[in-house]
Amino acid sequence: MSASNAWFAATRSPNRSTTGAGRRLVAVPADPADYASGLLRVRSAAVAAGRRAQDVTPALFVSVRVDEDVERGRYGLDAYARAVHGMPLAEPARIQAVVTGSAEQVGERLARFAAAGARHVVVRLGALDLSSQRDQLERVAELIPALKASASAAAPAVGRVQQETVD
Repeated sequence: MSASNAWFAATRSPNRSTTGAGRRLVAVPADPADYASGLLRVRSAAVAAGRRAQDVTPALFVSVRVDEDVERGRYGLDAYARAVHGMPLAEPARIQAVVTGSAEQVGERLARFAAAGARHVVVRLGALDLSSQRDQLERVAELIPALKASASAAAPAVGRVQQETVD
């Protein structure tokens, strides 16, 4: 893999690996405001390292479960977290983006991350069996057009604010 194709995880304190050869950022903060401030720190560190702020391609890694019943969705994500991580959902949800609710609620929550600067979204489906995974994949796929529109609408304003702040 060439360095220009590398994706790095965000940390609270950007280091050489997040600002050096790679130009892409995959962040996992649980809150869109934390995402925006983390992206600003990473872009600032990139500029300090002699790179252009806009060379950072921001992405979001998020666990998603679309369910009309939020409690049932959280229960499904909790079962997923226990099976995959060996811990209740409350633990990974403190440090990772986790979204559940109706399609509208999930879309609105993901749009907040787009408004905070995310331009790519990597979704981990919160489902354990193949049937549930397919169902979740279809539900999440239905959100893509609205998310693309949301990211496109936010892109000029996000870039302008960050560029003014970073430079």
